[in-house]
Amino acid sequence: MNRYCLFCETGKEIAVEDELKRHNLQVVESHKERLVWGTDGGKTKAARRFIPLIPGYIFIASDIEADAQFWKDITELPGVYYPLKYGDGTHALRGNDLKFVIWLENQSGLIRPVKAFKKGNRVIIIEGPLKEMGGTVLEINPKRKCAKIQLHGEGIQLSLWLQYELIDQIE
Repeated sequence: MNRYCLFCETGKEIAVEDELKRHNLQVVESHKERLVWGTDGGKTKAARRFIPLIPGYIFIASDIEADAQFWKDITELPGVYYPLKYGDGTHALRGNDLKFVIWLENQSGLIRPVKAFKKGNRVIIIEGPLKEMGGTVLEINPKRKCAKIQLHGEGIQLSLWLQYELIDQIE
């Protein structure tokens, strides 16, 4: 089975995923869980919200050989721009890009906050995309408990903000 990356209109990811599913295409879900703080009856509570992991990116899996007609049909769908294409003209994901999408499938498309602990003034990630996929922490926002992570791919070059959950350090 091949996996592909589609670029779509940012903010329309869920609508595009639904449209792809209506056309019997297998969508690889990719959402991240965010903890949003608010008040309910005067009490501060955390609510869970699910938003696209990578704005403007959709991943699909298909056994169908992706020829020119396949891409014409998909790019005519509302909100879809074009598929990722490597320098050699191929579209099927490979290398770290493929590993990333397979990892997403194994996570059922939902990325929860990464587990971390504080060491001095640093935050050490011990569970999540960095541990399993490989990436680099570019920035840390301790106020929002978010880390900006650069994932290393061949065609998918991106960095994304993931929330982290502080745990007690185990000696």
